Amino acid sequence: MNTLWFFLFLSIALVNGRAISKVPPEYAGLILKAAAECIESTGVGADAIQKVVSATLEDSEPFKTFLYCFSSKSGYVDSNGHFIVDQMTKLIGNHKDKAKFIDTLNLCNKSEGGNTLDTMFQATVCFKENSPIHLTI
Repeated sequence: MNTLWFFLFLSIALVNGRAISKVPPEYAGLILKAAAECIESTGVGADAIQKVVSATLEDSEPFKTFLYCFSSKSGYVDSNGHFIVDQMTKLIGNHKDKAKFIDTLNLCNKSEGGNTLDTMFQATVCFKENSPIHLTI
């Protein structure tokens, strides 16, 4: 569990020139709880959260299962694997790139995979490649 906390509190200065936005504390607790529960229930290692934080996405079924579990339990993706735009937008407050962030979420919500896990993974890859903001915890 200590490894999980270490990776969750990694601080990244810049990620590919994108702005960094730290998730507000009022949302971080639920996210941390969901991550811990999903690490346990999916059997992935604590490094799965490091992969999410560092935007190093692993194209494997266990990671996709963790990603969907983590995202849906924390309330940021729907049952089809698409981002819930209003919920995601709360994570950045009034950031100067808020409009671009919303546009990116809407663009990435057009992603469709063969199933919910693939859709979530494709939307996340799209978000990673296009978002003007990198979220950290």
